[in-house]
Amino acid sequence: MKNEHDRYSRIFFLIVAAGLLLRLININMPILEGTAARQVQTAMITRNLFRNGYNIFYPQVDFFGPGPGYLVLEFPLFNLVTALLYGVFGGVREWLGRLVSVFFFLGTSLFTYGIARSLFNRRTALISFAVITFSPLSIIFSRAFMPDFEVLFFSAGAIYFLTVWAEEDKARYFGVSAVFASLSLLCKAQSFYIALPLGFILFRKDGVRALTRPRNYIYLFAALAPALLWYLRARGIHLTHTEGLFNYEVSKWFQPAVFFGKEFYFDVFRNIVMMALTPVGFTFFLIGLFVRGRGGFDKLPWAWMAGVALFYVVFNTRMYDPYYNLPFLPVAAVFAGRGADKVFGEQFLRETRFDGFFPRLAAFFLVAVMVARYAVYAFVVPAGYAHLTEASARMREISDKGDLVVASSSTNSAALYYSDRKGWAFGIPSGDARAELSFEKLRALAGEGAEYFLVSSVEELNSGGLFREMVEKNYTRVAGEKGKYAIYSLEE
Repeated sequence: MKNEHDRYSRIFFLIVAAGLLLRLININMPILEGTAARQVQTAMITRNLFRNGYNIFYPQVDFFGPGPGYLVLEFPLFNLVTALLYGVFGGVREWLGRLVSVFFFLGTSLFTYGIARSLFNRRTALISFAVITFSPLSIIFSRAFMPDFEVLFFSAGAIYFLTVWAEEDKARYFGVSAVFASLSLLCKAQSFYIALPLGFILFRKDGVRALTRPRNYIYLFAALAPALLWYLRARGIHLTHTEGLFNYEVSKWFQPAVFFGKEFYFDVFRNIVMMALTPVGFTFFLIGLFVRGRGGFDKLPWAWMAGVALFYVVFNTRMYDPYYNLPFLPVAAVFAGRGADKVFGEQFLRETRFDGFFPRLAAFFLVAVMVARYAVYAFVVPAGYAHLTEASARMREISDKGDLVVASSSTNSAALYYSDRKGWAFGIPSGDARAELSFEKLRALAGEGAEYFLVSSVEELNSGGLFREMVEKNYTRVAGEKGKYAIYSLEE
């Protein structure tokens, strides 16, 4: 028994070490992989917190032109922690944001391990731990400069601590779970789906009496009140200071017509089968769905999965973006661990030759190839951003700090961030259909005070056709490098 305990401990620490080392590879690269728009937005808010006095109630971005640029969405806890680290380390260093994300990943994976172990056994927990650690989706976004693993950390923590409370009946775990649930909702309202697994735990412990327990209503109030106050206030700030409500419009998140198109199902398949679990992990996940439990709290993963399914319905317009599929990962890892434990039980190992060196080596390389197929994107700058940092550096050289810039960067604000200038993100039209309309928009921005037009990819500009001709006819190119980038003065 001691030998088995030692073996599991060695495997556990090996997974931890390998997972952390993997995420430290190229940790100082530009924050342009994965979902660059989300990373840059997070980094902008963080940098402005650091520079402008850590006012978390008025987070600011640089892509609203010359104004204050308030963008109040989720509670900026991730941004605040990283901004404070900027102060400790003496300046803006994006790799610190990556490290904060890695920390939250580790906490999420440990909570997932703890839930699986308390419900099932240590081998299931270890496999679940390995699945969430080496998932391509996890590798890409657990080292990204964005708060999504922070949200998973608080969500999984809320479930874990309530599970411990249900088993040990110690009030402190109940309170900690309520705090984690509150922070989860504050940091992202989309984490509402944890209500189903949390509710399952309460009803499994108390039955219908859960409806009459005052402590449960205290939990509900503690979890919901801070988030409701924050988002109501945030909506008011957007109505007052910015054009449009951004994330506060229902149509941005849910559209019934999405369910009638094949794109939604293709995106979900790609993101959960290929990126989240790989075909091997997804196979074990499916097997895990059919493994019978002993009863009791081991039905918790089903309530958790039901909550995630509801999340997919409510936010159906966003499932094309891989990182919106992250809530699926922890509970899917538990099911995959359950399925793999069933398949690779002791009887299987005794009755087959799979426990030999070469079969295990072949299995390792098969899984490694599948993981690398997607995870490699976590460590390289996409081709479309190849010249962005170089173009942005040149922008800083030729412009003054107060100059406003119109920056093209695949329709997001990455070039503005790396230029360290305020202004507007601008999407260059492809073809001639919208050329005149886009040029008039560019001219209007010049009328609002924009001094420069930064094109971080000449290839993107060349695809504009007529738009490119209009820009070159009306504006002077003041800097650039052939085949890479171009900077135009917007003085006519």
